[in-house]
Amino acid sequence: MACAAAGCRLPAAFVRSSDGGAGAPDAAGTTDSGGATDGGTITCAPSQPYCDANGRTLHTCNATGDGPAPGQDTPCSFVCVGGACNFASNVPPADVSACDDTAPALAPAPGEQVHWTAAGLTCNTDCGGGVTTIPPAATPSGFAVVCLAALDLPAGTTLTGDAGAPGLIVVVDGDATIAGDVVFDGAAGTSTTPGDGGPGAGAGGSLPSCSGCAGMGGAGPGGGGGGSRLTLDEAGGGGGGGHGGTGGAGGEGGGTPTTGGAGGVAYAVTSLAPLSAGSGGGAGADGFLPGATVGGAGGGGGGGALQLSVRGTLTVGGVVSARGGAGGTPGAFADHGGGGGGSGGGVLLEARTAAVTGSLVVDGGAGGPSGGSGGAGAAGSAFAGSPGGATIPGNGGGGGGGGGGGLVRVNAVSGAGCGTVSPTAACTTGALRLVP
Repeated sequence: MACAAAGCRLPAAFVRSSDGGAGAPDAAGTTDSGGATDGGTITCAPSQPYCDANGRTLHTCNATGDGPAPGQDTPCSFVCVGGACNFASNVPPADVSACDDTAPALAPAPGEQVHWTAAGLTCNTDCGGGVTTIPPAATPSGFAVVCLAALDLPAGTTLTGDAGAPGLIVVVDGDATIAGDVVFDGAAGTSTTPGDGGPGAGAGGSLPSCSGCAGMGGAGPGGGGGGSRLTLDEAGGGGGGGHGGTGGAGGEGGGTPTTGGAGGVAYAVTSLAPLSAGSGGGAGADGFLPGATVGGAGGGGGGGALQLSVRGTLTVGGVVSARGGAGGTPGAFADHGGGGGGSGGGVLLEARTAAVTGSLVVDGGAGGPSGGSGGAGAAGSAFAGSPGGATIPGNGGGGGGGGGGGLVRVNAVSGAGCGTVSPTAACTTGALRLVP
């Protein structure tokens, strides 16, 4: 079926005739039932491809134009639309094909708490139908795939992603509705701890390993650099993490140049294929003499990664967030560097029909203030994190840099839109994939 790989489209000649009457184009002008169910007949363009009514099989019309040619059907792993197989992103076709209507549905009651962990989707009481845990079906490329027959997250219900869990890809055989909230945010750093990353994301940089030492860089491909220390009380802030947008550099401590950690680089592709999560901000340096208590603040964790691939209609009216965590603020002393903010994560939504009216948020975390102010994380019209403030003049620590923005992608045959997005530059739209 080379035609499917080339993305052939059904000619306008395809119609379904009902009860001997005049034919009319099918719902999208691209599918048919593969056989009349109401006593009518099928009419298709001879030797041309077309999809069955269920959107799962690609047929080739026979020579007489009244049905599929024997032995030339091609099952589509995701959906058949427009006379071609369309593929889900980031998941091998065999794993997508295995997700069908025999999978459990996620349909918790309003107010239920759903948690994504390494063990799967777990509900406090009931995920629907008496099921309390829905385990992953596959783990391609460091992410985990969960199969659902349908998804209905009602208002007042929250799905959270736990630290240490892999990025989540959900393949839904039917429709999916998100009226509640999905929270895959990274955690904030503190004066004594780094922030954990959301699912699949990098954690914030750890505190300096000794007093008077530099801070550690954040984890992930765009992890912010740790603040450095050159002389007494000259402790730089950690750099913000990067992802879709760059992270801000950490502020200089005590006015000495180059002591702030470097901002993290942007590394993701706008299609989110491959799927990517955010990176952690760097930790601030310690500004005290050797032997004193370590005081550089931890970096914020990066926002997590979430993909929903829906064969039917995807409706998002709630809030889906994968924010970066804020950088930590040093304790009682402003001699230490503030932590850098984590970058926002990645949210990929794809479906036959997408109706997104809710909010998709992949903001970067703010940098932690110290002697210098903390940089702002990416949000609104700002896609990059702002640099941390320097301590000039005087002895003190630099502020942490803000985290860069994450990415949002919406792929659909019809109705593709981003709803309300922050940062505004984070979202792009496109068609479903015609190649695996």
